[in-house]
Amino acid sequence: MAISCRPATTADLLVIDDIYYQNEMRGEAAPPPPRPLAGFRYVLATGNLVVAERDGETVGFAGRVVRGDVAYLTDLFVREEQQSGHVGQALLAAVLPHDTPIRCTLASVDFRAHALYIRDGMRPRWPNYWLHGVADDLGDLPTSDLTTVEADFADPALLAWDTEMSGRSRLGDHAYWRDVCGAVPLWFRRGGETVGYGVVSTRGSSSLWYPDAFTIGPIGARRVEDAAACVCATVAWARAHGEVLRLGIPGAHPALAALLAAGFRIVYIETFLSSAETPFFDPERYTPSGDLVL
Repeated sequence: MAISCRPATTADLLVIDDIYYQNEMRGEAAPPPPRPLAGFRYVLATGNLVVAERDGETVGFAGRVVRGDVAYLTDLFVREEQQSGHVGQALLAAVLPHDTPIRCTLASVDFRAHALYIRDGMRPRWPNYWLHGVADDLGDLPTSDLTTVEADFADPALLAWDTEMSGRSRLGDHAYWRDVCGAVPLWFRRGGETVGYGVVSTRGSSSLWYPDAFTIGPIGARRVEDAAACVCATVAWARAHGEVLRLGIPGAHPALAALLAAGFRIVYIETFLSSAETPFFDPERYTPSGDLVL
C-alpha cells in the first residue's frame, strides 16, 4: 500500500487535530476533549504543513517553519496503527528537504522518532525540559537587582534582541504571539542597561493538557551571568498574573536548578536535534518560545 504526501489545506485541519490528539493522549485516563489548535493553522499559513495518505485515508502529518537559515520541524505524527510503516520517513522527506542550511527539531521520547531524525542527519545536542508549576504553590526564586518593564512588540529593539538571541529573524511570529497567544513582552534592566528580554503568552495555542496556562518564553540574555536572573524575573511576572505556568528550558541553562528548587515539576523531556554542529542559539543564555518556532 503506497504512501503519498501532499500539502495540507484548511479542510485537513480537523483530521490533523485528531491525529495529534490521539498521539498525545495515548494511554492517558479521562483525556480532555479535542479542541481546535491555532498552532497548526499558523504553520499552514506561514510554513509547510503536509499530510500523508494511504488508500485514501490520512494517516499522518508533519509541519515545518523556516526562519532565516533555520528549518524547524514543528510536528510529525502518525496514526498509531500506521506507525513503523515508513509513513514518518515519507513525511520527513516531504516536509524537511536538505536544501536548508540548518534543520532541527525537538524530538519526543519515542526512540523511533530519534532514529528517524538521526538517520536524516540531525544529531542530539541537549535535553529540553518542560516544567509545570502552580503559582500559589511555588517557593521563592533567587532575587536579583533587575527591573522588569513591559515592552512593546512594535519596538524594533525587541525584534533585534530576539533575532540575536534566537539566531533568526521572526517578525511574523511576534505578531502571532501578540494576537493569538496574548503574549506580553518584557525588558530586564539593571540601572540604565537592558540585559535581557522575555515573553509570556497568556493564551495557549497548542497545549492540550494546559490550555489555560501561561507559557513562558522565549527569554534571552547577552551574558550567561544574567541568564538565570532573566528567567526568574520572567517567572515572577508570570506568577503575579497567572495561576498555572509552563516553560521549556535547555538542560544547560543555569536557571533550571533554581526553578526545580522553587517547586516546578518536570512533566516532559524532549531532545533538541540539529544538523548544525555549531548551535544557532546558546542554550545557556536562551530558552525557547515553547510554541511552534523554538
